[in-house]
Amino acid sequence: MDTLILALIIGIFGGALSAVLGWLDSAESFDPKKFVSGLIRASIGGLGLAVIFPIDQGTASLVLLFLATVGIDSGASKVTNIVKKKAKKPSV
Repeated sequence: MDTLILALIIGIFGGALSAVLGWLDSAESFDPKKFVSGLIRASIGGLGLAVIFPIDQGTASLVLLFLATVGIDSGASKVTNIVKKKAKKPSV
């Protein structure tokens, strides 16, 4: 299987896991828009990592790619929340 396609698939699964864990952690109802945005962020991150770093199709590389895509989505989500909170605060 082509490395980029495999990275995209792994990114989708990493984004899905991150989105589900984020939803379970929050007290909010399920929001499909947030879920899909997590899938997209992690998929793009997985593709980016596959282009930048050489990824063989060994188990260790695939697990590290999966964990990296989960981290990319989680980090991007946290940064987005911080920026939204800062934008809502009135400047003094």
